[in-house]
Amino acid sequence: MPLRLRLLWGILLMLAGLPATAQSLPGGMELALDGFQGRTLRHRSTMVFALPRPARGLRLEASWQTDGSRPWHHLHHLPRLGWSVMMLDYVNPEVLGRAWSLVPFIDAFFLRRERLRLGMRVGFGLGWLDHPYDRLTNPGNNAIGSAINNTTMLSLLGQVRVAPHWWLRAGGTLSHNSNARLQVPNLGLNTAKLRLGLAYAITPDRPVQAAAPLPPARRPVGITLRTGLAYVEEKVPEGPKYPVHVLAAYLDYPLSPKSRLLGGFEAAFDRGIQAFFLDNDIPKGPGNQQPWRYSAIVGHELLIGRVGVMTQTFVYLNDPFSDRDSWGFKLGPQVYLHPPTRQPAANAFLGVYLKAHRAIADYAELVLGVRM
Repeated sequence: MPLRLRLLWGILLMLAGLPATAQSLPGGMELALDGFQGRTLRHRSTMVFALPRPARGLRLEASWQTDGSRPWHHLHHLPRLGWSVMMLDYVNPEVLGRAWSLVPFIDAFFLRRERLRLGMRVGFGLGWLDHPYDRLTNPGNNAIGSAINNTTMLSLLGQVRVAPHWWLRAGGTLSHNSNARLQVPNLGLNTAKLRLGLAYAITPDRPVQAAAPLPPARRPVGITLRTGLAYVEEKVPEGPKYPVHVLAAYLDYPLSPKSRLLGGFEAAFDRGIQAFFLDNDIPKGPGNQQPWRYSAIVGHELLIGRVGVMTQTFVYLNDPFSDRDSWGFKLGPQVYLHPPTRQPAANAFLGVYLKAHRAIADYAELVLGVRM
């Protein structure tokens, strides 16, 4: 029996046994299976491997409904939380193979009715690729240099109830797989997909609870200080990995209890560039012959409970010493010690940002900071 039929048969057997265990599951629990097909984007001319047919795959996910017991549930119109397991076949088994991903996600809705749901999904997780670059056995894959990778997922999704327990789902997804230059080559794989599937509601939604009212706003502007650390592999596969030290300071202005704008400055010390100077006997000097990179940043933070989803755009203030662009962006989640809706005087956070220049990741940065 083909693998896909065995997978579907196993899911049907699992669904058949769910009613007996439904009492112990969260309210609004759903299982879903989607099939998808799409195009892997050739965002650099140096990506010379073949993409003969559209990429395709399957996604199995479990999600549950928030119940209104927290203030952020109401701020985001009772979003859904969940986990997804995804298999993506790049339809080039000799060079690219398949990607398997485990991604936690949140669904936020633009429109929500008894029989109709329209919304968006954001997810960050881990992926495993079975055909990464290898100097001897797979030199043609210059997009992914390691088996373990970051998976980022952005989706638009519509759902229609077609039976008391069943939802028909359709939408579009953009997914990104890369190791954030921890191991080169690292052009990354970006895939735009259309998806179609079914969701089965195991348990009914719980009654919506009334959350405690939000405290009044203390001040219009906040100050954030953060530091970060990343490791990158420069140019040569299987070469040394160099640390990148990052310092940043910025102001933010709340637009609402769930959203704020920010602007400030960032400085990054790249020891890979410093090693290049030493290895090539390049003297210190003005302009681009320095390992420090200074940037002006503007961005937005979406607050979901204790999690902030950060998006930042930056412009270098000194010329980058590389073939990279003079601007880029950072995207990633950060977790606060206290819910931001409580507005503590100082709130520490820990997070992970993905820095990229257009469609190519530069590095993954572990960040630690405090907002005051």
